[in-house]
Amino acid sequence: MPGGHWPPFSAVRCCIGKTIFVLPQGQILFCESNTLAYKSLIYIPKFRILYLLMDVEKLIQHYPLISDQVNKEQVKTILELLVKTIERGIDGDVVEFGCYIGTTSIFIQRVLQALAPERTLHVYDSFTGLPPKTAEDNSPAGFDFAEGALMVSKKMFQQTFLKAHVPLPVIHKGWFSDLTPDDVPAHIAFAFLDGDFYRSIYDSLKLVLPRMAAGGCIVVDDYAREALPGAARAVHELMPGAQVRVRHNLGIIELAPLK
Repeated sequence: MPGGHWPPFSAVRCCIGKTIFVLPQGQILFCESNTLAYKSLIYIPKFRILYLLMDVEKLIQHYPLISDQVNKEQVKTILELLVKTIERGIDGDVVEFGCYIGTTSIFIQRVLQALAPERTLHVYDSFTGLPPKTAEDNSPAGFDFAEGALMVSKKMFQQTFLKAHVPLPVIHKGWFSDLTPDDVPAHIAFAFLDGDFYRSIYDSLKLVLPRMAAGGCIVVDDYAREALPGAARAVHELMPGAQVRVRHNLGIIELAPLK
């Protein structure tokens, strides 16, 4: 085993989500009921703890994307940042604003069920399509994004999870502008904002910022997309001077940890 010796006792049982690992006399036996992919195991003898390191790439290869609104590289980036947040022990739940049919939601929930089942995923969507644009969203390249586009019902979202036998997250239906602080968790470790337009990103970011844990992570979809300039404008207005890394059009903001 990487980084140490096998346990000196006859067997260790470690249940992570629905996956059970048994180590009798130095042998690993897998009994997997949810086909999650792991790349290594780390055993800490002092505390008799077994850590699982998830292989995000294998997870994405195993399960198909159910829409074309996000690509594999974007999902991989989101999940790697989520796993990093969990491994660092950042306190709080996970939120996704703009869940559509559940393409990223279901991957996020799979990771949480495997690595941090005590954390709750909250998803938010109007389930009536995109809201009207504002002046901040104007772009010559953005004519395809119109009011009412990308409409998916709450029932369709639920079916995504039921068909995959993945536990449903907490679902919040409504316009982001109508939500109040009572609608978001008290402590948030990871936030994925996919509202497309300026107002949606502004309203969701304004809600989550006061609840973000130190060292937490915010990912904003379409941050660097020419057709949707409102996403970046909302971030710059609410977080002036924030350090934003860009990967695959995602804006990544990793908040400073407590000193």
